[in-house]
Amino acid sequence: MAKIGTNLKALRLRRHLSMRDLAQRSGISHTTISLIERDRISPTVDTLQAVLDALGSRLSEFLGGLTEGSGSPFYPADDTPEIGNPETISYRLIGLNHPYRAFQFLRV
Repeated sequence: MAKIGTNLKALRLRRHLSMRDLAQRSGISHTTISLIERDRISPTVDTLQAVLDALGSRLSEFLGGLTEGSGSPFYPADDTPEIGNPETISYRLIGLNHPYRAFQFLRV
């Protein structure tokens, strides 16, 4: 599984920023940034976007580097299990067995 924190830390260090500098620029606490960089927590998409904006990077480029060589972007039916109630609202987990899955994507 890809480590978002390791890649985020490397990007921050390439920009010569301290955690506190990045926290001030992004509006995300330095404690949260530290936890993300140590892969103790997985950031929400909004949090990751705020941090990447502060680093001058785009989410698509950052995530594209994490999944390089990961194969097809399409998933077979058995790799999208139903986790909701299809009679009311269907929730399908996308890419359950994807080797680089660090986010949980749902199809509603």
